Amino acid sequence: VHWRYLPDSRTVEIGGDWFDAVPLTDGRIALVIGDVMGHGVNAAIVMSRGKTIVRTMVLLGLSPGEVLGRFDSNFAELACLDGDDHVTTCLVVIYDPATQQCQAANAGQIPPILVRPDGHSEILDMPTGAPIGAGDPEYHTRTFPVSHGSILALCTDGFATLHHADIDQALARLRAALADPRRSLEEICESAFHGVDTETRTDDVTLLLTRLLGSPAPS
Repeated sequence: VHWRYLPDSRTVEIGGDWFDAVPLTDGRIALVIGDVMGHGVNAAIVMSRGKTIVRTMVLLGLSPGEVLGRFDSNFAELACLDGDDHVTTCLVVIYDPATQQCQAANAGQIPPILVRPDGHSEILDMPTGAPIGAGDPEYHTRTFPVSHGSILALCTDGFATLHHADIDQALARLRAALADPRRSLEEICESAFHGVDTETRTDDVTLLLTRLLGSPAPS
């Protein structure tokens, strides 16, 4: 796992973006990324509370869709701070190296990018529910196969503002940076931010890269 987090300015130490990588007792790993709408101390507090409840639900063994459902049902109590109303996007992926499968559910977050060992990349087509706290949505878990050595990339929408582009253009640039999966995750992460003016950003930016290792398929 390799990550890069940039706050929304040089003077702000923390914001609403958050991510987590949670090893589970059965050998699986949960990968989580989210973005609380808004900035400042209250958004950071909601982010911290949300990260805690998602980690707790994941450790209980719930599926990604169930995790998001529980998160949404508890969010009102977490997010009420001095009259502020917050919502958050959240993507939960659970990878099982024994079966080389990922389960994922999405609440308004940018969908993940999967890069195969041969360099072919795709934006995973999966159901996207409403952001947490935005209503009474349903969250569906999708299962998809991966190959030993594939890379999964999760990012927040700040990646688009960083590139001064719409989200489709930003994801195209990220896919180009992921084109050679043989490189280290650190090198790939550096190339994703290469040539970008990171000093003038107006939003938090988070990129989480994971190389999915499992039992290679027999030749």
